[in-house]
Amino acid sequence: MSQHLPNDLWYRIYSKQWSSAEESLRRDAGQASSIGFVNGVTKANQRYLYNGRNYNDGECPLSTALRMKAPESLILALLKANASAMSAEDKDGLLLIHLAINGGYLGELICSLIKQLGELSLLHDDDFFPHFSADLEAKLISFFSTKGNKQILSKKNRSGSLLLHVVIFRGYSVELTRVIVLGYKSALGEANSKGFLPLHSALCSK
Repeated sequence: MSQHLPNDLWYRIYSKQWSSAEESLRRDAGQASSIGFVNGVTKANQRYLYNGRNYNDGECPLSTALRMKAPESLILALLKANASAMSAEDKDGLLLIHLAINGGYLGELICSLIKQLGELSLLHDDDFFPHFSADLEAKLISFFSTKGNKQILSKKNRSGSLLLHVVIFRGYSVELTRVIVLGYKSALGEANSKGFLPLHSALCSK
């Protein structure tokens, strides 16, 4: 490719050819991962040139699209193609949920990202969940206050922690803690693999 970007999907995103990018995903869905459409991260210590501008390494198409403020339909299509990208940090150490909130996205996309963030946190240890952010907390409160979104609250991650343990330890507020407790009241009495109750997590976070 003459523009020195890692693959066609990045090219279409950087040039804001949103419909063309979605069509690429639909057309090449079967081999998207193998050609780097979805999983690809640009090579370390390298910059790519497009229209005279340098773009940093360390991004996947999802984070690139969020930074470029792509339409929600394209973001959802990328997320559907590879949900595991939810756990990947970009070159600045930000998760997709941070990029989405910073970009002003709302509605279905934020709900999908929060749901997958919660589900993926069950596969990771306590350090996976992002630190406190007022914007993220507001979205979490809204999300877990909605019926049908509380099944995540009773599941444990690899550290044996519930989401209640994790959000307390990561510095989230009493308001979010209250919503989670109301969604799964037994959480207050459940210990993680270290034998710590959520109260212990509160003490450790101070």
